[in-house]
Amino acid sequence: MGGLPIGAASDITQRKLAEERLKDGEQRKDEFLAMLAHELRNPLAPISSAAELLRMAVLDRTRVQQTSEVIIRQIKHMTSLVDDLMDVSRVSRGLVNLDKAPLDMRQIVNEAVEQQTPLIQARRHHLRLHLVPGSTEVP
Repeated sequence: MGGLPIGAASDITQRKLAEERLKDGEQRKDEFLAMLAHELRNPLAPISSAAELLRMAVLDRTRVQQTSEVIIRQIKHMTSLVDDLMDVSRVSRGLVNLDKAPLDMRQIVNEAVEQQTPLIQARRHHLRLHLVPGSTEVP
């Protein structure tokens, strides 16, 4: 071999970077799907509570109307979530930009209480809620 070293070197930096990007993309996809599953499950609780209330009690017209409104509102919410799910391909192709917006925690808490009120009343429970005065906005 004449005393010359034999060997070859290859720069695999680009391949390693591509593998890392792929791994990061898969992790973001998994996180997105976990969040989506959670968001799809959330409206089922008030729908289930409303259905349970309808099943277990003799209700007056007003209570039936309120319970029906909870079911309708949650079905609209689930429809919106499913529509968002249909946009996943757009998200994965980078065609959707997410705009962060502040959330009013007072509104979120009030909606959660509203969703559970029929079941709370049906079971003759009482809920006291005290929200601290002032800003309840979360950036």
